[in-house]
Amino acid sequence: MKNSSCRLWPRPPAKNLLRSFALILLLAIESCAPAPPEVLTIRGSNTFGEDSPAITQQVMDKAKKRIGEVLNRIESTNDIKLDKKFINDLAEAETLAQSVMVDSEYAVVKRQLDNAIHQVRPGDTISGKAFADLMHRGSPLERATESTNPNIAFSAQQIEDALRDALQRSLSGDDLVNYRAARFQYKNMKTIEPLVNKSPDGNISPALLNERVTSSFPDRAYDTSGKNKLDRLAKIGQAFLKEPPSSMTSERSATMNVLKAAGEIAAATAAGHFLGIPAAAGSAAMTLGLGRLGGNALRSPTLTQMYIDRALNPRPPRTNALLDYARQLPPSTAPAPTALAPALAPPGGWNGGA
Repeated sequence: MKNSSCRLWPRPPAKNLLRSFALILLLAIESCAPAPPEVLTIRGSNTFGEDSPAITQQVMDKAKKRIGEVLNRIESTNDIKLDKKFINDLAEAETLAQSVMVDSEYAVVKRQLDNAIHQVRPGDTISGKAFADLMHRGSPLERATESTNPNIAFSAQQIEDALRDALQRSLSGDDLVNYRAARFQYKNMKTIEPLVNKSPDGNISPALLNERVTSSFPDRAYDTSGKNKLDRLAKIGQAFLKEPPSSMTSERSATMNVLKAAGEIAAATAAGHFLGIPAAAGSAAMTLGLGRLGGNALRSPTLTQMYIDRALNPRPPRTNALLDYARQLPPSTAPAPTALAPALAPPGGWNGGA
């Protein structure tokens, strides 16, 4: 007589079983390996056009020069067509500065505003050369954006952003695509910049990255576009790569207990299904190993890498062409459920291939 317990679920194909064993072997090999900080660092460097396991001064210098060349070329060869939004942006920056600054601070910002306005030519344009003189390294406006006074730095950055936004609205074709990409890479690079100074080995701290992204992107909580990979990367790092505040205590113990219980159930099912031995015996023999392997999955560098890759590059949802076709048919002509059953059955059929 056949053991009915072996018919609760159809036997999976051999290739699925081999994949499961391969995953278990991988986790066993990585049993003591934490998710490496390089996983977060490499993806962080990707957001500003680099690909490095450590974001060092050399990596930052290379990125800054590369991005700067793109910005300088486009900014110095295109005239800015000023519009109403540009005027409103400058007026907003001036109004805010007047409301929060003391006279000595406002005087610095006022000079930067006057410098920008004085470059406007007849026809409401600013030449590429004049724009370059305003924006590039060593200019008064650029130095103001790096002021140690946060009020001055913030207002100067508002002026700089207003000028670059106006230029971007004036561009088209490849210059527009390249300029938009270079600006976004530059902002991501500047977001990560303080973390490089704090890291002795070039690796990014997940907690500090999350704080910097929030500071650099004030509207982060309202961004529904999903286009900012640095935002998603910071959230992934905060959720999966950040160590708990207490080392190897309640947080990890609670996780291991849950995994141990899950291991008992999985082991009992697997033992009875594949080996034909009592479920309890299989559970007793495999619980400890599965619990440990489950815990290792939380710290596996490979699985962490896979998770980050999938989160930053989501795949389109799978579709079932047969079901989509059936839904489009009128009710009177739709195939009967019995006609769909063979095509939708799991491998081996509904009865496990019996």
